Amino acid sequence: MVKLRHDEHLRDSLLDCDVLLADGQSVVWASRLLRRPVPERVAGIDLFERLLELAALDGWSVYLLGATPDVLATLQERVSERFVGLKIAGAHDGYFADAESGPVATGIRDSGADMLFLA
Repeated sequence: MVKLRHDEHLRDSLLDCDVLLADGQSVVWASRLLRRPVPERVAGIDLFERLLELAALDGWSVYLLGATPDVLATLQERVSERFVGLKIAGAHDGYFADAESGPVATGIRDSGADMLFLA
């Protein structure tokens, strides 16, 4: 929240999002103090699991970006087991150099994923 005041690119990126969540009670409390209350806390994991369920049911594909390679591999295993029929269009760990950002973004775009999840 503090960085949004000084980082125009970050602020614009967030304001262009289709969905923003208050994933933490401290965000809800801060919104009340600032007299711009958000309705409630929505845990990101709850939304993540529900969207994976819908994707598996409706045939949508997902791309998973972030975490360490080991954590990402475990996540892929577990969501594939839990959400039968889920199409994982691609995945990439979150540990890459700035110079690799372009190719990673291209890989995400070219995967054709319907949803992108960041960790």
